[in-house]
Amino acid sequence: MIIDFHSHILPAIDHGCADSHESEKQLRIMCANKVELAVATPHFYPHIHRTSDYVNDVDESVKAIRARLGDNTLGISVAIGAEVLACETIDRMPDIDKLCIRGTKCLLLEMPACGEWERLQIEAVKNLIDNGYNVILAHIDRYMKRYEDKIDTLIAMGAMAQVNAESLVTHASRKKMMAYIDGGYVCALGSDLHGSEKSSYKAFARLERRVGTENFKRIMDRSKELLATAELVEL
Repeated sequence: MIIDFHSHILPAIDHGCADSHESEKQLRIMCANKVELAVATPHFYPHIHRTSDYVNDVDESVKAIRARLGDNTLGISVAIGAEVLACETIDRMPDIDKLCIRGTKCLLLEMPACGEWERLQIEAVKNLIDNGYNVILAHIDRYMKRYEDKIDTLIAMGAMAQVNAESLVTHASRKKMMAYIDGGYVCALGSDLHGSEKSSYKAFARLERRVGTENFKRIMDRSKELLATAELVEL
């Protein structure tokens, strides 16, 4: 099974797909590349969103794409999650369970892209892990140059890592990403696809060749295990 663990495929919920038409195009690109299960991970920003409103908006977004497809389903399963921006109090945020991939304790966490990762942020992630959440660090490839030591600290605490396909076709970062993959620290691969240009999915389509069949199978098996209890929407 090929799983795209990080994608922005829901319509009009973030800056991924503007509407259900673009969402359908994006899903068709996935299907053409033999993806059987995609995790929809629209952005959640604690300083902007209220969890209850966000969940309602996500539900409406899912309804919109299902209404567009009608009976013409594409044959792809979708798990509904979120890409949650970490903050110092993320471990104490009400209804954090509702931001996990539905039906699981998996939380895709986006660390801040700029500034220092403060001690309290690190402690908040540790608290989530200690409380039984499967914390998956989104696109660690983006942070390697500046935060490699912090990533190592979080992984040592029990966090897992998701890698974006694009980093594995970029010579500058591929070597570091492969070290994490070979070490067994990567549990998920994702396209982080925004929009519906076919060219933007080429990196994901070439992943097995890039990481090697054994690594690819191991990561997909781990993703499948993490998503074993996920509530799936058939599109």
